[in-house]
Amino acid sequence: MQVGVLLAPTAAWLCWDLSRRGAVLRQLEAKYFATYALSLLESAVLWGTLLYSASRRRGTVRFVSAALFVLGLAFVGAAQARFHDRYNVYFNADLAVWFGRPGDLFGLSLRQEVTRQLWTMAPLLLLGLGWLCLARRTLRPTRRRARVAHALMPAVVVLSLFIPTQRFKYQASLPDTLLLHSGGGLIRARLGLTKKSKEVRSRRRTPSPLPRLTPKAPAPRNVLLVILESVRADVTCRDADPDCALTEATHRLLPRRHLLRQMRALASSTAVSHAVLWTGLGSAAPRDTLHDAPSLFDLAKVAGFHTALWSSQNEMFGNMWLWQADLELDRLVTGARLDPLADFYMGVPERTLLERVARDQQGFGEPFLAVVHMSNAHFEYYVDPAEPRPFQPEGLKDVPERPHLFNRYRNSVHQQDRLLARWLESFRRTEPGQRTVILYTSDHAEAFREHDQLGHGASLYTEEVHVPGFVDAPEGTLTRAEREALVSKREAFLTHVDFFPTILDLMGVLDEPRIAEHVARLPGRSLLRPPLAVEPLPMTNCSGVWSCAAESWGVIQGSRRLHARAGDPAFGCFDLAHDEAEKQPLPAEACSDLTAVALQRFGRLPIKRP
Repeated sequence: MQVGVLLAPTAAWLCWDLSRRGAVLRQLEAKYFATYALSLLESAVLWGTLLYSASRRRGTVRFVSAALFVLGLAFVGAAQARFHDRYNVYFNADLAVWFGRPGDLFGLSLRQEVTRQLWTMAPLLLLGLGWLCLARRTLRPTRRRARVAHALMPAVVVLSLFIPTQRFKYQASLPDTLLLHSGGGLIRARLGLTKKSKEVRSRRRTPSPLPRLTPKAPAPRNVLLVILESVRADVTCRDADPDCALTEATHRLLPRRHLLRQMRALASSTAVSHAVLWTGLGSAAPRDTLHDAPSLFDLAKVAGFHTALWSSQNEMFGNMWLWQADLELDRLVTGARLDPLADFYMGVPERTLLERVARDQQGFGEPFLAVVHMSNAHFEYYVDPAEPRPFQPEGLKDVPERPHLFNRYRNSVHQQDRLLARWLESFRRTEPGQRTVILYTSDHAEAFREHDQLGHGASLYTEEVHVPGFVDAPEGTLTRAEREALVSKREAFLTHVDFFPTILDLMGVLDEPRIAEHVARLPGRSLLRPPLAVEPLPMTNCSGVWSCAAESWGVIQGSRRLHARAGDPAFGCFDLAHDEAEKQPLPAEACSDLTAVALQRFGRLPIKRP
C-alpha cells in the first residue's frame, strides 16, 4: 500500500502520457524505451521523495515538501497539458534555451485562455492535495527515515532540473521530466552555461493594436502566398520552354503566370526570410522593430480578411512557435500539429500538408489571405519512393560526386512541385480559386559548392539567395495597369521586401491613410505599380530573429550586389545583370557607395565563423 501511494504520481503521469500519445510511444525503438524507463525512474524518485518528506507529521520541512509536491504537480501538469493541446508536442529543454521570457509559456495560456488554464490547474491541485492527505494517513515515516527524505529532497529537486531526458523527435520521456529539465535548460541559458546562450532566436511578437481598415480593391480577390524551402531559381522553370522538366507541373498548370526572374531573398536563412516576408521589413531591421511591426496577417484581419497559415515545417524549429503565437490567424496548421514525429528540419511530407489544406479550404470564408509554406526541400531533401525521380544518379553523397546530392535535391523539388500543382489544379476549379491571386517564391536558395559552400545560411552568394518568383492572377482579378506593371517586372531586380506592399495592394489597403505612416517606412514597392527609385538595401543572415552560424552581410541596389562572408578579406562587388553566377568580382570602386552603406550599418567585415 505504501509503495503504491509513493508510485501513484508517476503512474498517473504514465497513464496521462499514454492517453495523449500512445501511438507515438508504440513506435519507439529499444534505445528509446530505455530512456523512457529512466525517466519513469527519475519521476518516481522525485515525486516519491517529495511525498514521503511531506507525509511527516512534525517539522517545518514537511510544509516545503508539501508545497513543492502540490504546486509542482499542478504547474507541470497544467503547463504541459496546455502546450501539448496547442502544439501536439511537449515543452522541453531545447525550447527553453531560446525561450526569452519565462512568463511566455504560462503567460500565453493565462492571457488567451484564462478560464481554461485555471480549470486545468484546479483538478491537479485537488489531486495533489488528495495524494498528500492519503500519504499522511498511510505512510508512517520514522524520524530517521524522515530526516533522510528531508535531506535528499533538495538534491532530488535540483537534480531533476539537470538530468538529461530524451527530448528530440520521439520525446521518449515522461512529460513531467521533460518540463523539469527545461527549467534547468532555462537556468543554464540565463547563466551563459550553454553554447546557445548568446544566440538570438525570435521571441513573442508585441505589435500595437491596428485601426480598422477599409479595403478598396478594384475587384474581389483573395491572396495566396506560396513559400517554398531552399529552392533556387535555376531548379525551376523560368521561361516559356514547354519542355522544361524541372518544375513542369506548375509550369504547365499556370502558363500565364507573370515570372519574376530576378527575385532575391535578403537572407539565406528561413527565420530571417520569413520575418522579411511577413513584416515587409529588411533583414537588417532592429530586433524590436521586427517583433513590434504588424504582420501581413494582422493587417489582413483588420481589413476584414480571413487568414490562414498552413506549413509543413516543424514549428519547434528556431522558436517559430513563439513568433506565430500572436499572429491574427483563423487557421494555423504546422508540421508538429499534423504529426508529432515531424522531422525537425523537413517537417511532414507535403502530401500530408496539402491534404489538410484541401480539407480546410472547404467553406473557408472570403476574402482571405492564406500562406502555404512547404519545407520538404530542406536537407536531407525529402523524396517519396512512390513519386517520379527523373534526375539520376541520386543520393546523399557530397562532392566529388556532386550530381548525386544535387539530383536528390532536384527530385525533392520536382516531387514537391507535382503535389503543389495537383492541389492548385483542384483549387483553381473552385469559385474562390477563380478569384485568388497566387504569389510564389522560396524563403532562400541552396548552395552546392559553387563558392565552396554547401546548404544555406553561411553566405549571401547568388546560389543561396536567387529564388524563384511569380504571380498568377485569374482573368478579372487585376486591372490592365496592374498587369502591365507586373509584365514590366519580369527582368527587374527585385527582393522579398516587394511582396509585402504587393499583398497590401492586392487587399486594397496599400493607400489606406490609417496605415500610411507604416507603409512609408517599408523599403519595398508594390509589383502592381510602376517602378520607383530603389534605395540601397542591407541584407544579412545575422538578424534580430536568428543568430547566424557564420556572419555574412552586404547591400543590394538594383543589379549591383555587395557582400562578404566570414573570413573574406574584403567585400565582393558584383553586377548581376552581366554576372548572375557572381564569378567575376568588379573593382572595389564600382561599389564604393554600397561599401559605405554596409560599413555604416554593420561597422566591419564579417568575422564570426561556424
